[in-house]
Amino acid sequence: SRAQPPFPPSQVERLLAGCNSWQFDTWGLHEASGGHALSALGFFLVQREGLVERLRMEPLTLARLLRTLESGYRVNNPYHNSAHAADVLHTLHVLLHGARLTEHYLDSLGLMAAYFAAIIHDYGHPGLTNDFLVASSHPLALRYNDRSPLESHHAAAAFSLLAERPDLDITSGLSRSERAAFRKQVIELVLATDMKQHFAILNHFNTVHHLSANTANNNNSGGSEISPQPSAAANSTGRQQPPTAPQSSQPPPRAQQRHQQHGGTSAQPAR
Repeated sequence: SRAQPPFPPSQVERLLAGCNSWQFDTWGLHEASGGHALSALGFFLVQREGLVERLRMEPLTLARLLRTLESGYRVNNPYHNSAHAADVLHTLHVLLHGARLTEHYLDSLGLMAAYFAAIIHDYGHPGLTNDFLVASSHPLALRYNDRSPLESHHAAAAFSLLAERPDLDITSGLSRSERAAFRKQVIELVLATDMKQHFAILNHFNTVHHLSANTANNNNSGGSEISPQPSAAANSTGRQQPPTAPQSSQPPPRAQQRHQQHGGTSAQPAR
C-alpha cells in the first residue's frame, strides 16, 4: 500500500502546535505518536514552513523518506535513537527561529538542509563512540580513515538512501546546483556534530564575531551626520545580523521525568 503523509490524531496535533516553545515535550510526542516523533515533527515543520511547495517536494515522498529514516535509528540504542533526533530537530528549530536566522540568513534551501541534517545526524548510529571505532579498527573507521567515522557514516548512509531509492528522493525537483548546495550544507552540518570539532568551530565563530564587531565600531566612530553608518549589529558588508538567540530554560519536570524513565539523564547533550 502507498505510504500516506503522517496525519496525527488530536493529541499529537496539540503537541506539535507547541513546537516553537522550549517547553516542547518530545517524549510526550514520542509516546502519543506510537514512537514516530521524528517523522511527525519532521513532516509538520517542513510542511508548515512552506518548504514542500517552495522546494517542489512530493508530500508522499517526504512522508516515506521520514518514516524510512526513522526506522534506520536503532530502537535498542538508549540515547542515539529517533526520539533523540526529534529532540535535536526541535532544538534546532527553536534556535533558528528564536535568533531570526530564517529572516536574516537562511533561505528555503538552507532551512531544509538544516532540518534534514538534524533528522539524519545520528542515522544508523551503532551505539559506539568514534574513539572506540578507531581503537578497534572497526570497518567504519577503516572506511573513513579514522576521521569522524560516525558522522561520515550518518551522512553517507542517508544520501545513499536518496540515490538508491528514487521513491524517497525529496531533491528530485531541485536543479543540479540546488541539489549540490543542499548536499554540501547537510554534510557540513552533520560532520560538525563530531565533538572533536567543537573548539575549532567555536574559535572560528568568535573570530568572525569579533572582526564584525570591530568593523562596525570603526564604521560608527568614523561616520558623518550626512552618511549614516551600519549599526553595531551589522557586519562588514552592512548586512544586518540576527539578534542573540534566547537562553534555554530548564526542561519541564514532566518531560524531564519521561526522559529519565527512558534511560536518559536530565542533562544529555543535544548531539
